[in-house]
Amino acid sequence: MRQIIFKEYNPIKTVYSLISHKRIRTFLDKWGVIRRYFGWQIFSLMCNEELVFKWIDTSKLKMKRSEAMITHNYYVGVYEYEEMSFLARYLRETDRFIDIGANSGVYSVYCTAVLGLKGMAYEPIPSTFQRLKDNIALNDVSNLVTLVNAGLGARRETLSFTALMDATNHVVDNNEIVVETVAVDVLILDDEVKRTGLKPTFIKLD
Repeated sequence: MRQIIFKEYNPIKTVYSLISHKRIRTFLDKWGVIRRYFGWQIFSLMCNEELVFKWIDTSKLKMKRSEAMITHNYYVGVYEYEEMSFLARYLRETDRFIDIGANSGVYSVYCTAVLGLKGMAYEPIPSTFQRLKDNIALNDVSNLVTLVNAGLGARRETLSFTALMDATNHVVDNNEIVVETVAVDVLILDDEVKRTGLKPTFIKLD
């Protein structure tokens, strides 16, 4: 029987990967990353509270401890820089998007609050879906994106997902031992496109 093993967190490796990011070039950039990283680690340990930070243009993100995608954008500014630069260059407000595996909403906030697009966002894990809703509401873009608490797959069914692995939550294998699971409704993408009439230019699948 295979067991899920949570890798020991190594802050030195994390900081090194952050200061090696393509957007982080100068000494002041690197120092800023280090300051934000350790400042957030200390704050979140002592206070165990959420933090709202200004992101791109007027957009904002809400983060809490152990939210990898959100916190990495806080540390370096735009973590998936090349991907988002590509979208900014080629997408227009008339384009539509579908965010599959939206997690806490980084791409959905980017597409709506930054690029002004309309679309759909699907997130299967209920607790993470609430974080997605929070970030969409925080940016006052609920009118631009429809949020669906479900997964997408080849057929309609209910599957068991891990619930405590942040951005790496996934369908539970029969041989896995996990701490906590959640039952998730799985829909079919083609059915959803027909149901909504949405014609996506961009689909992000995670």
